Amino acid sequence: MVSWICKECGYQLSADEFEDDYVFWFCDNCDAYLNNQENFDRGADRHICRNCGYENDTTFKGICSDCGKVIADQEATLCPECKQRREQKAKEWLAKAGKVVGVVTAVAGAAAYLASQISSDDSTEDDTDGVSLKKD
Repeated sequence: MVSWICKECGYQLSADEFEDDYVFWFCDNCDAYLNNQENFDRGADRHICRNCGYENDTTFKGICSDCGKVIADQEATLCPECKQRREQKAKEWLAKAGKVVGVVTAVAGAAAYLASQISSDDSTEDDTDGVSLKKD
């Protein structure tokens, strides 16, 4: 069953091909569509364009999800530059988060100390059975 036919060249693609990580290959020199050229093999490492003779690298490479660059590591989702940028942002975020946690801890500690002081003053008055203690 054909699910798509190119109106310009008649190339046909099935739903199975789309679901099977189909890649549209174009010549790096003349931009001709390579998939429908004679002897094109999706599993081959290269293909010579029948239009201009240019030898194209047809090994699948990853694409950086941040900048769109082609990356050699098929398992990677970020190029080295974007990975470094993200790591730097993470370090900056952790430094800010550390400062916030420090401030929150200091405020909580001060509040606990003040609460204990107020509680101590209140308990001194309550433990005397109505007798007033004189403080120096």
